[in-house]
Amino acid sequence: MKGSEIIACLLMISVASQFTASELQTSSNEFDRVSERHYLNVPPYHDEWCKYVCNSRTSCSSVFLNDTLDLRMKTRYSALDGPGQHLFQNKKVGNTIARETFDTQFIIDISNALDISPCKLYVKEVAEEDDSDGISWDVGHVFISFQLFNTSFDKVQELTRQSQDKLSTLYKGEVTKATDILYGVAIPQWDFSLKLLYHIDIVGGDQVHTINNERVINKGGSRWCEDMKRTQSLEMSLGDYCEFEMYFRQDLATALFVEAENIDVLFVKSMGEDAVIVSFRFVPAVSIRTYNTKWATEKANDLSLLVDIPDSILYQGNVTFRVDPIWAVSKESLKKRTDSKRLSRSTRSSPSKGCERCKDTQRCSRAWSHYNDSEASSSFTMQTYTGGLHTSIPYFTDFENWQKGTAQWISSRGRSSPLTHSKRRPKGAHWSPFDFKSVGLSTPSNNGTANSGLVLNLHRKQKDLKKQIAWIQEIEAHLKWIEKEKNITSLDAKTRSRNDIKNSLSKTYNDVLQLLAEEQMKHDLMAISPCELWSCELLFNTSSLEMTGVMNAIGEIGLTPDGTEVAIWTFDSIELAGEVEIELVGQRAMALLSKSSVYIDTSLIARPGTLGGFPGGYSTFRKKKHRLVSVCDPEAPDSGISTLSEIKCGGDHPLSRRHSNTISNNVNGPGSPSARIYSFK
Repeated sequence: MKGSEIIACLLMISVASQFTASELQTSSNEFDRVSERHYLNVPPYHDEWCKYVCNSRTSCSSVFLNDTLDLRMKTRYSALDGPGQHLFQNKKVGNTIARETFDTQFIIDISNALDISPCKLYVKEVAEEDDSDGISWDVGHVFISFQLFNTSFDKVQELTRQSQDKLSTLYKGEVTKATDILYGVAIPQWDFSLKLLYHIDIVGGDQVHTINNERVINKGGSRWCEDMKRTQSLEMSLGDYCEFEMYFRQDLATALFVEAENIDVLFVKSMGEDAVIVSFRFVPAVSIRTYNTKWATEKANDLSLLVDIPDSILYQGNVTFRVDPIWAVSKESLKKRTDSKRLSRSTRSSPSKGCERCKDTQRCSRAWSHYNDSEASSSFTMQTYTGGLHTSIPYFTDFENWQKGTAQWISSRGRSSPLTHSKRRPKGAHWSPFDFKSVGLSTPSNNGTANSGLVLNLHRKQKDLKKQIAWIQEIEAHLKWIEKEKNITSLDAKTRSRNDIKNSLSKTYNDVLQLLAEEQMKHDLMAISPCELWSCELLFNTSSLEMTGVMNAIGEIGLTPDGTEVAIWTFDSIELAGEVEIELVGQRAMALLSKSSVYIDTSLIARPGTLGGFPGGYSTFRKKKHRLVSVCDPEAPDSGISTLSEIKCGGDHPLSRRHSNTISNNVNGPGSPSARIYSFK
């Protein structure tokens, strides 16, 4: 025997001479057997392997040559207690004895967990981890480095799986019960890490757990996704994390020209709000593992080269396009951020106008004031970008929408204040527009607004059309950008893979295409101006209550307090530019009401003798054929009127109670000279 083997043998003899078997705290029968037989390489042997294959590190090395693997685990034991002091029941032993007992018990625990011969396992080192300056930073934990001969990766995978399952056999061992689940089982020659710019919730969804105040996904080491694939049908989704793990393995396999089976994901750990560390393992194929133990290191070196090249195949992967080159591979070759070449993301060109640029970068608000003309109600929204969805926001100002005019506001001693009841009759007005039904047309305008009511203004229409054309051109540019950049553009923090990007952009493309069709249709409707198709004229007839010409509508009758009839036309808004010719005729007076603003930049023409009448006049003037006809029936009674035919003088009653054959009393009409014509015969 040599080295640690002689020490171990002396240890067992020393332990047996100081304590009886009952004084040793060993819940494992295997430890009793080992302590009684002193060690494994002397008869009687522990098992057939120890007897016929190898029973010491020297003999195993000569038999298996390079077919060995170094592993590492972390346990919650203090290095100041050996470790191993906990293995002795209320007995204080020296650190050397405690440490050797600790090593032996650890080998027995691993042997039981994997159901293999303990002669395949040898502890190389037990120590706390040192930082780069060699100063210990954690004496409450120790790292156990051990060697496995006759490497079987199935056993390595099983040990890794058990390290993530606290109900496994591993956690029943006297030493391995204190295994650090966040460290698991490491293979320094095979295990590496990459930093990816994801929030951990985007990667793992509901599989993210908080362990020891650290947010982590440990499903890789437990082979959870592999178990899910075996138990679920192909049609069922495996969830966010398993999809991420599958993409990550495929991306690395494609970039390094290996099989996805040669890569295992172990952990995904959070590193701030915008990054995760993905720990993974290169698994050499059976034939390679036996003859070339440097295979994993070579692949790690190849990966480091790909990380340094921004346009390498690594960044074309489904999820590895988010690799952070600053981290490099396993933080082995960190670079200064100023010297790094981050993978560029395609972005749309910024608007030419400074205000729109400010809004697109969300430094300036994109807020809107909406006024419902018919309901006299205001609402306020914001958009993230032009053409985007409107999101409701609190009240911010009442003067953003010109169409609202002075609705909901009154003047009181020079100060303006909002009306308590928005639909009440404005001060000084005869009627409230909200007591009447709105007439007129509603035509689309720019950016989701509409012109509702009596709106005829060619100049405003041209301005709206110009804005609409610019908006359509922006939509078309957006479509071209999506087509060009659909494979490399990251939409937002929620994008997990390139497939997500393609699917999301495909949906976005269809949405933008539909938006383009809608805005084109809106443009076509806006381009159809009544004043360009027909003569831009309007005639208001207060007698028939008809508005005819470039727009047609029927008005209503309103009564003044003394019973006078007035022809009323009510609109959501009124905007009449100079190109509109308006003529007023009819016996009644007239009123134009607006539920919002009124803008009139033209003349309302009432020719003499054509608008209004004298009491009892019926019409504005007497027709020529009635010039000498009396309107009174001398045979009709003066009182007790019950039917129109019984009315003595038809023109003496309100117009709405007369029929079309009633002859006017207004011989000359209002505004005409008070002339009398006498016929002499």
